[in-house]
Amino acid sequence: MDFISLPDVFKLQILGELHWKDLNNLKLVCKDLYFTVVKNIEKLDRPKVDYLHVYYIDDEIFGVEYALKHTENILRSRDLKEAVFRTEREYDSFLENKDLTEIKILVFENPVKDEVIFIRDADYDTCGIIGEIDIFHEMNLRFRKYCLYNVNDYRFHIALFNKTLDPLQITISSTEELRIQCNGNVLKKESLRKWGLFEKNGTRSVGKIIAMDLLTGNSLSEYENISADTNTPTYIEVTNHLHDLGIFNSENLCNRKRIQVAFTVDGGFTVLDEEFCREFFDKIKFNGNFVEEENGGKLSIWSSINCSKCGARHRNTMTCLRSLERGTAYIEIALTNSILSMDVEYSL
Repeated sequence: MDFISLPDVFKLQILGELHWKDLNNLKLVCKDLYFTVVKNIEKLDRPKVDYLHVYYIDDEIFGVEYALKHTENILRSRDLKEAVFRTEREYDSFLENKDLTEIKILVFENPVKDEVIFIRDADYDTCGIIGEIDIFHEMNLRFRKYCLYNVNDYRFHIALFNKTLDPLQITISSTEELRIQCNGNVLKKESLRKWGLFEKNGTRSVGKIIAMDLLTGNSLSEYENISADTNTPTYIEVTNHLHDLGIFNSENLCNRKRIQVAFTVDGGFTVLDEEFCREFFDKIKFNGNFVEEENGGKLSIWSSINCSKCGARHRNTMTCLRSLERGTAYIEIALTNSILSMDVEYSL
């Protein structure tokens, strides 16, 4: 029996051993091989992408900048590539021919409306590119500000910008590895439309979805559009949605990973923000008890319980810090499972 006559399951076993460039050449041999490779493209060896920057105007995606994965965990200008799309099909084809499952930096940008969603693995080195790409310079300045996190944890930074709303930075850290649950399908135009990227305040909707993905480990494909209420600060929407997803449920305490979510809020920390923090913490306190401490510009609310099931000390904490920089505040939520309270560093 020749190769062409083999069942697909056996063809894939053989094709899976070939390099991606060889597979591309093999597609040109005959129609049967072409359709076999194209149909099973998700299962075959495709080049892995570390960095993907998607450019769009209105509801049209017109190009990307990207960098392929290599042995060093660093982004350099010589690694950058570009692709321009005339049709939606060309964009879909680009995604299908790339492996996005280990992506480290994901950016969506509407250059006309100055709307940006920026997501980055904090351990991925971008120092060599900061002076060459404006968005990386901006992110470096913002995330080098005062921030709360554990130095040994995995971290992702998320930043949301648009002309009509105050910018928001989110840092998510955890003892377990964080990853954007991404593949070519979830970044197709139809999925981005479902998330609300092309709608008014779409950056907030998509930013919240990605934050949920990092915190829960769910696939991005599981989310529909999370509508953005422009009258409610984004950090409050994210926090409430985490509560709705059951992140703080008492029955999940023993199995939950330690996580921290730190929001950098432009516009300052208002009386309404303070009221929200107290009201929200009232929902997640243990045994109806919590401790509130205020020292200068810092408000801390925490509650803990010694678990009879696993022997660990479970602790929920909210820290609200007014920055020395005028008009900025830092709000952190920490969920911990430990005998001792978590060590926290105060610098990047």
